[in-house]
Amino acid sequence: MAIRFRSEARPAPGDNRYHIYGRHGYLRGERVVDRTSTFVFFLANRFFGTITAFVQGPRAIAFSFSSKRAVQLLRALRPQLEPLLHAAPTAHG
Repeated sequence: MAIRFRSEARPAPGDNRYHIYGRHGYLRGERVVDRTSTFVFFLANRFFGTITAFVQGPRAIAFSFSSKRAVQLLRALRPQLEPLLHAAPTAHG
């Protein structure tokens, strides 16, 4: 059985910054706080979860995220996930 992804991902990563404005409302500067991206997934109608990427501080400007990264991570975890997907459901799910 192939792992099939049904997913909803944020349309854009969170690029969180402090903006510093001058007296007349013009942007004087900004400071990068962090960058985030969250990916929600469902597997085989029985499993679900989220994967969040987070980089804090000034280095965050050098990173960009998309849902593609989360899918790559799930594919890397495939050998560990396959037995769960093939197992019969238990009384608890």
